[in-house]
Amino acid sequence: MITVLGIDPGDTAGFLLAGWVPGGRRAAFARAFQCDGASAPGLCEMILAAGPRPGAVQIEAFDDRPGVRKLAGTRPSVIRAQVTALGCLAGANGIPVFVTRVSEVKPWIDAGDTRLARAGLADVTAPAAMRHARSAAWHALFCAVRHCGVPDPASRKAAAR
Repeated sequence: MITVLGIDPGDTAGFLLAGWVPGGRRAAFARAFQCDGASAPGLCEMILAAGPRPGAVQIEAFDDRPGVRKLAGTRPSVIRAQVTALGCLAGANGIPVFVTRVSEVKPWIDAGDTRLARAGLADVTAPAAMRHARSAAWHALFCAVRHCGVPDPASRKAAAR
């Protein structure tokens, strides 16, 4: 089983844990979680302890470079600390961590929800209240395809490792 945890940090943090059978394009399971930002490290610890253990974690990087759209009310230092804490938790458990800017994942998001639906991750994040978990789902899927060998659900080609 290829298992990945995607994380969308912030004042409301989203998590999506999903697993794929090797060679499968549709997740065999997916679990979505959200919590307030201060509770994110604790929830992450619980997800890692409960299992199944992810083979990789992808965390959305906080990007406040000039020219990048700013989010109202965000506190860069708090979110950066959260990203670091979440990465350290996964790293301490021996799990590879990828911190990725949303701009790298954005072409997939802009293409619509077809890829997410084909991967079996759309329904679990469908309620509007789960938008942060949906963002985490994009990161989980991106990581699974780019770093873990899961075939792209929007492609007919086999995965390249």
